[in-house]
Amino acid sequence: MTPVAHTSLAILGFELIDEKKNYLSFLYLVLLSNFPDIDLLINLLLPRGVNFQHQLYTHNIFFVLFTIFLLFPLFKTKRDRLILFFLGFSHLIIDLIVIDLKEPIGFRLFYPLYNKYFNFGFFPTFYKANLSYIFSLHNLFVVLLEALIFFFPVVYYFRREIKRDIFTKNFLKR
Repeated sequence: MTPVAHTSLAILGFELIDEKKNYLSFLYLVLLSNFPDIDLLINLLLPRGVNFQHQLYTHNIFFVLFTIFLLFPLFKTKRDRLILFFLGFSHLIIDLIVIDLKEPIGFRLFYPLYNKYFNFGFFPTFYKANLSYIFSLHNLFVVLLEALIFFFPVVYYFRREIKRDIFTKNFLKR
């Protein structure tokens, strides 16, 4: 999945949390929901020819639990922490349904304890081999499909709350 789907779930989590909603809590939730894809950024920063395989170390329950553990103190109520837990694992759940075309297929959900790869691919993949693939019609279709399934329903359902929570002076306060 692209950041469109992961960020849509972060918006959902933001609207479900109880505590004071501000730009920091929004930022934390967006970062958490997209954080397992940090390996893509790492790969971009490495010297040419060095390949840090996507989903190898960051797409497993232990990495997600570690990330949730780091953010846990920032969310005070039991409900907010449960939403934090859900958001952390939502990345893995929705990435399980993407058709993975690059070997190895899927990701190791229980790495380093168990090396079996998991994938239930039925959602079209987003090609990211080079810029011509990234800006292809196929990828535009995938992003639009993700927006239709994830982003637009969340924004439509929470449209009043989003307007109230984000477009107020309190959103910019800490």
